[in-house]
Amino acid sequence: MLRKNYHETLLIIITLFLSMQASSGHHQENEDPYQEGQQVVLDAFGWNFSEAVIVTEKITDNIHILFGLGGNILVSTGSDGVLIVDDQFPELKD
Repeated sequence: MLRKNYHETLLIIITLFLSMQASSGHHQENEDPYQEGQQVVLDAFGWNFSEAVIVTEKITDNIHILFGLGGNILVSTGSDGVLIVDDQFPELKD
């Protein structure tokens, strides 16, 4: 009786292990879902970061606005550092 229960338990464990291995192959996660989502937006609007033109406008001595792809960016500079507001795309930060 003990031997029969052992074999049944072992069979259940092996079956569960194999089913987990089979299902994991079908559900591989995307390595970078941010980039995939970002590419959808770029394609939808026809944007190309390599051709981006960013224009700056001085508002005051320490406040500027950058106009470019996808929106505007406010830059405030002061003795305590730089504050960037609405930096939408990391690839354009340089």
